[in-house]
Amino acid sequence: MAEYREEHRSLEVISFVKSICYTLDLEEDHAGILTDSYEGLQHIDEFVEICNLNQIHPSVFIQAKLIERLPEKIETLRRAGFDLHLHSYSHPLKRKLNDHYEIQKSVQLYRDFFGRRPTGYRFPQGDIRDEDYRWLREFGLRFSSSVFPTIRPGYFNNLSKPLFPYMVDEVVEIPFAVLSDILRIPVSLSYMKLVYPLHLMVKPSDATSVIVVDLHLHDMYDLKATAGMRLFDRIPYMRKRREGVRVLLDYHRRLKALGFSQISMSQISEAVYTEGRP
Repeated sequence: MAEYREEHRSLEVISFVKSICYTLDLEEDHAGILTDSYEGLQHIDEFVEICNLNQIHPSVFIQAKLIERLPEKIETLRRAGFDLHLHSYSHPLKRKLNDHYEIQKSVQLYRDFFGRRPTGYRFPQGDIRDEDYRWLREFGLRFSSSVFPTIRPGYFNNLSKPLFPYMVDEVVEIPFAVLSDILRIPVSLSYMKLVYPLHLMVKPSDATSVIVVDLHLHDMYDLKATAGMRLFDRIPYMRKRREGVRVLLDYHRRLKALGFSQISMSQISEAVYTEGRP
């Protein structure tokens, strides 16, 4: 499944050959912009059916507030056998709340609901800093998947970050994929729709060891909640707004035709821990 990249041994990194990991950020509609809007969650059963029909096995990062508000939706995901992790508690926009509280609260809700400790965490908006890995380690979390190795003005500049899984303070970071080392457009459904069909035209880069795809329900489905946002916030979602599922399946079929196989976040993390040592 994995082969070493000798030049990165010192970073305790391994490379996954032709592997793809679909990830869903399960959250309130446009979390951080809208509050207490759950229209997208009404599509959970449909999402599970689409995954089953197309043999998509997603790793899901759950905003823990949903465990309190809509536990039956979380139970649907558990019954589906998906790989389940955490995506903060309240999904704050640009660190409006204390990160220690966010992690502690979400970990406790996860443990109470699933009867086990969580292993993975995704910070909202890609807003993770080096000191945050210490908090993750303190709460027993083994990996993060939060880094976009690109630039987003006002949020982050990660152009110097690796494009492959790496270790920070004994925590594995599994970054999102970008189109290439030069073309740092994220491999997320929102961007796939915005620049369609660019993601179908560009051959996956050898510089990216595993393709981590980012999905949201508000990217897959045309929600009334989206129309309720300010025009500036709504613009990225206007193109192909009713074709999210088709765009995703187009990409899935292309990667499958290229010989890519699926891997979960938990499998990536464990492989780095067990095989990524020099």
